Amino acid sequence: VNVAEDAATDEPWLPTDTYTRGNDLVATYREPLGQPFTLQVYWRVLPLKHRQSAALESIVSIQTREWEAHPHVTLTSALAVHSARLQTGRALLRSHHDWAYVEATLPGDFTPSACESAAPNLHAAAWTYGNHFMERGVIRQLRLRGAIVPIAEAEEAIEQLRADLVA
Repeated sequence: VNVAEDAATDEPWLPTDTYTRGNDLVATYREPLGQPFTLQVYWRVLPLKHRQSAALESIVSIQTREWEAHPHVTLTSALAVHSARLQTGRALLRSHHDWAYVEATLPGDFTPSACESAAPNLHAAAWTYGNHFMERGVIRQLRLRGAIVPIAEAEEAIEQLRADLVA
C-alpha cells in the first residue's frame, strides 16, 4: 500500500496501530503533516470457494478530516510468476506451474495503474484510487479480492471474484 506524497512534506505514512480481529489483520496509519485524510487497511482471509487454494481481500478505508481532500492510494500485489496481465477490474498473474493468482475489484474502487516486472520472474499488478474529491467526514472503502486457483480456471475465477464482490 502506498500513498502519494504531499510536496509540502516528505514524512512517511507510519502505522499507529496494528491488530488482528478474527480473520483480519488491521493496520491504521496516521497522516503526516499536509495530508488531509487517515488510512486503515484490512487484510482479510476469506473462506475458500470452488477450487481456490487461498483467498484474501484487502479493504482500504480512507477517512477525510479536512473540508477538501483528493487522496491518492496505490495497492500493489507482487509475486514470483511467469507473466502478469492487468485490465479494468481484473488482474491475472500466471505461474510457471499449474496455478495462477487472480484479482478483482469493483467498478469505481481501483483502476489499473501498472503491470510491471520488477526483476526476473517477479511481476506486480498495481491498482490506484486517486485524485477524486472527498469532503470532510467522508469514509470511502475500496476493496480488492485475490485468490490462488488452478491456471486452467483463472478466467472463470476472476469473474467469480467480481460476482462475489458485487453480491
